[in-house]
Amino acid sequence: MYLGYAVFILCWTTVGIAGPAMLLDPDLNPDKTAFGAILGWGTAGNLVGKLANGVLADRIDGNKIFILAITVSALAIFCIGNTSNIDAFFLFYFITIFA
Repeated sequence: MYLGYAVFILCWTTVGIAGPAMLLDPDLNPDKTAFGAILGWGTAGNLVGKLANGVLADRIDGNKIFILAITVSALAIFCIGNTSNIDAFFLFYFITIFA
């Protein structure tokens, strides 16, 4: 269980840690407003995800939801690492924090 929470923390903090490098990346070329919007979509994903995952954990086994959430979060972080489209960052970071 502790390893699962460690994976979640790693997934949740990846964009925040990589933020300065993302702002300097000429392929992405995001401005500070776009980066702030990415973080804002992550916050929205957190709010919606807490509600949805809480209901799912009550109706389905909480351990299964936990494993599913870790898997979805890790896949979304993988997609963030392999995309150069700034709009895709919004979606993938929302999904990462949603899970």
